[in-house]
Amino acid sequence: MKICQNCGNKLEDTAAFCAQCGTPAAQTCSECGAPIESGAAFCQSCGKPVEAAAKQPAAAAAYQSGGTSYQPAGTAYQPAGTAPAKTGGVGKIPTKFLLIAAVAVVVIAAVLIAVFVLRPASKSTLVYLKDEGLSFSDLKRIDPYEVTDELYDDSSDYYSYYSVSYLVRTTEDGRYLFYPQDMEDETFDLYMIDLKANNSKSSSAFKVASDVSEYQISLDGKKVFYMEDDKLYFTDLKDKTKIDSDVEGFIISDDGTKLLYQDMDGKLYYSNSKTGGDVEKLDSDASVQHVSSDLSKIWYLKDDTLYYLEIGKDKVKIDSKVSSVTAVYDTGKAYYVKADTDEAPLMDFVNDDMAAADADLKEPDYEDFTTEVTGSYGYTHDEVDYDAYNDAYDVYYEKEIRDELRAELEEFTYTISSSSLFYYDGKESVEITDAYASSLATGSKPMIAYYKAEKGDLPKINISEIEWTYDVEDMLDEALYGGGADVFIAMGAVETEIDQEEATRFVFNTSCTALYFIDNYSDEDSEGELYAVQIKGDSVGSPELYDEEVADILRALKDDAVLYFKDLDYDDYSGDMYINKTAVDTDVYCYNFSYGEKENIYYMTDIDDEEIGTLKLYDGKNTVNIADDVYSYMSDGEKNVAYLTDYDVDDQEGDAYLYNGSKEPELIDREVSMLIMIS
Repeated sequence: MKICQNCGNKLEDTAAFCAQCGTPAAQTCSECGAPIESGAAFCQSCGKPVEAAAKQPAAAAAYQSGGTSYQPAGTAYQPAGTAPAKTGGVGKIPTKFLLIAAVAVVVIAAVLIAVFVLRPASKSTLVYLKDEGLSFSDLKRIDPYEVTDELYDDSSDYYSYYSVSYLVRTTEDGRYLFYPQDMEDETFDLYMIDLKANNSKSSSAFKVASDVSEYQISLDGKKVFYMEDDKLYFTDLKDKTKIDSDVEGFIISDDGTKLLYQDMDGKLYYSNSKTGGDVEKLDSDASVQHVSSDLSKIWYLKDDTLYYLEIGKDKVKIDSKVSSVTAVYDTGKAYYVKADTDEAPLMDFVNDDMAAADADLKEPDYEDFTTEVTGSYGYTHDEVDYDAYNDAYDVYYEKEIRDELRAELEEFTYTISSSSLFYYDGKESVEITDAYASSLATGSKPMIAYYKAEKGDLPKINISEIEWTYDVEDMLDEALYGGGADVFIAMGAVETEIDQEEATRFVFNTSCTALYFIDNYSDEDSEGELYAVQIKGDSVGSPELYDEEVADILRALKDDAVLYFKDLDYDDYSGDMYINKTAVDTDVYCYNFSYGEKENIYYMTDIDDEEIGTLKLYDGKNTVNIADDVYSYMSDGEKNVAYLTDYDVDDQEGDAYLYNGSKEPELIDREVSMLIMIS
């Protein structure tokens, strides 16, 4: 049975989406939570690389970029190994608003991804779904109004289009709202509305573009780039300019002056309107690994060669035969992996200790086991020793089976993989280890925790000891990887081994002055020991016990705080929540809490089977009971939290309230289906 990566609801193994919150059951991005297209190398929503699982004794941890990626307020926690909820807080998506085919969530392919991050506006606002339309509320005055009742085309099938939450965006100052209308198939009409206007009397909305499949806006909203079919366009809200055709993906800078895009032939292009705006071809057949927030620095692979390109300068060849990039930093430093493979027939690893004996064996003949016998009356007849014949044939049959096995052992091959971890310091590359297994965590500074496999000698396996080809593969796997894995931290290129038994759930704190992990985890008790490794300058300390009886959930918060759970009940995924050894609350639902720029952490307790429970706030000192019977909520990370209560799961409607800490919760609207965005 699967577990929903957003809300923790139990799913059937065949489920494509969570029936409770609508999150796709397919792989989702561990950075932004968007569904990931099958086979994609990057998240279509935020651009984060998707790390493929290698055949190693330990699973690879999620990629963590060292670039200047923005962490929005209200980011919802998800346990390690799951995807964070969408930007702005925790909002469940009703089933009827979901895109059922995860591959169509964003039509841009995964070579270069259009990245947009919602930033908190200067005033508090809420966008939500009601009556299959889009509504808006200025949370200072409440005063909600409908932005559009034409969210979907009349012929639309609600089960086959975009989730609206991916397509609603505001400008940095919160004045303008961009939203979809007439959503049909994989396109929509893009509209913009001035939120300062008196829209309840006369709407200020106007159409920006038609038949849009993806778009990005500058922070001030005055520049819009969008895709129509495979064509890339730009508009300043007055004139429309076609940039190129056969475009696969694009990304713009915050101010909208810089553009990076890639066509379907793999050619990478760049333009800067501040320096003339002419489109410049950067390279071809590029697989982009990382782009700095200002689009000035690009890391990409081409024919397994890693390049670093700073706009205005010549590209720098970092290394060849690179298999993956683990982390890159806007300082021009990076960690990457080179993998070598060696294939050989399985027979090369087998000792044919039965060859001589089998060569002498021939198929048994009845005549060899037949004796002429004369009876008491002088008559003769043939008598066959069937027991001896059958025993001989059994021996011969086993020889035939071995002959088939020999042929298969010659046909099938075994691949021996070895990976080396490298560090590029901005000038040259240094090999850290040639026994790299997988990444566990990377820091905001050049720092990485990783597994190193303890590889043993390959044995010669007697053919008499095996029955199938996979017996050989299993024995080779055990010999290569069965010795376990050691954990190391590298700061720059200098590695230090970390003393541990079978550690898991590694995370650096925000300042990279400590590494936390859970060790000696008991599956029976669902708990382990939490350890901390202090990092001072170039010195890595020994693991010190931080806390005991910790569940397999760990999260680093701002200001170097660490959040974890104890006494976790896996029936309802609730337990006791701790921050820095301080017990915050009990019966906390571990798949649904959010935190922002301040101390405020919003979370749910006492969850029922429909995942409706009590919404609470922890301000760093005290807990506040905000409301009971809450279905979903979104916080701006500051003082405002909007939530749905009295929610009818069947009708997918409830009442939306606002809590801002200064007074009793205030009703925003009724019959609300979904909270889209709070800022």
